[in-house]
Amino acid sequence: MRIIHLRQPILFALALCLAPIPLAAQQPPAPPQQAAPAQAAPAEKATPAEKAAEDNSIKEETIVSHVALKTHGEGKLEDGYARIAEAIARLRAAAQKAGLKVNGRPLAVFAETADSSAFKFDAMLPVDAPADAKLDLGPDVTIAQTPGGKALRFEHRGPYDDIDSTYDAIAAYLDAKGLAAGDAYSEEFLNDAKESSDPDLQVDIHVFLK
Repeated sequence: MRIIHLRQPILFALALCLAPIPLAAQQPPAPPQQAAPAQAAPAEKATPAEKAAEDNSIKEETIVSHVALKTHGEGKLEDGYARIAEAIARLRAAAQKAGLKVNGRPLAVFAETADSSAFKFDAMLPVDAPADAKLDLGPDVTIAQTPGGKALRFEHRGPYDDIDSTYDAIAAYLDAKGLAAGDAYSEEFLNDAKESSDPDLQVDIHVFLK
């Protein structure tokens, strides 16, 4: 009887040793997971100089001078477009009164000023007329010549309120290229806008070079 009792645990242990190994236990261990590749750092934003250097709209041009009506204007930066629009309206009225044909888009010609809160400008309107014509143009309107010479043309498309950003790009471009601007620059208004916030305004800025 004791022999039977002793064999039972031995057979049980032997059965455990001979039992089939579960499939899960037979599979080799999974290889260690590789760490995810580090993400590249976000590219730094282009500087104004780099943006300007890549701007294909910037063109070097030779501007031909034309006969134009001219009137002087000035104002503060915050109401600059309103003052320019008033001066252009005055020139158009003078051209109509004198029977002159307008043959170009109006300009605002600026000279550099040390006072950043105000500016002075000459509004100009190209017309078909002799440069020495004696015409009754009304007060403060004269016959003159638009600026001419070698210049860079920059495009501003959008509200006049945002034109400072275009001038920042212009300054960056000139610095990057080692170019020196002359004493004056002009804004040519390719279309008319009722107010400075008009998003459809189109202005070509001509920077005359030394």
